[in-house]
Amino acid sequence: MGSKTIDEEEKFRKMSSALKRGWTMLHDTCPRCGTPLFKKPSGEIICVYCNIPVKLVSSEEEAEEVRIELALRHVRANLIRYLSHLSDKLEPSENEDLDILTRMNTAAGVLLKVENMIYRRRLK
Repeated sequence: MGSKTIDEEEKFRKMSSALKRGWTMLHDTCPRCGTPLFKKPSGEIICVYCNIPVKLVSSEEEAEEVRIELALRHVRANLIRYLSHLSDKLEPSENEDLDILTRMNTAAGVLLKVENMIYRRRLK
């Protein structure tokens, strides 16, 4: 977890809680903190200490696919934040700024392309 030290007591408390909820502890460990990963009844695999979902891969190609999907999701989140930021700049009582609307249109077009890329990757 970067420069943070791992609180062993907190880690074991979270692991115990996951086991009590019926989650399955796996042999694989979190790439960030080394805590054993848990599989929820839904099938989702998470690190209970970092509270992050983890996707297990069996090849370098599969790992690259996951990295690409995560990068696309990151781009999507940034585009949505950017659109929200531009939207906040518009004044409803005044004439809309053509420059802001143009930038919003461009960002929305890029967002649609990213969404399409994510969708097509899921169909593979």
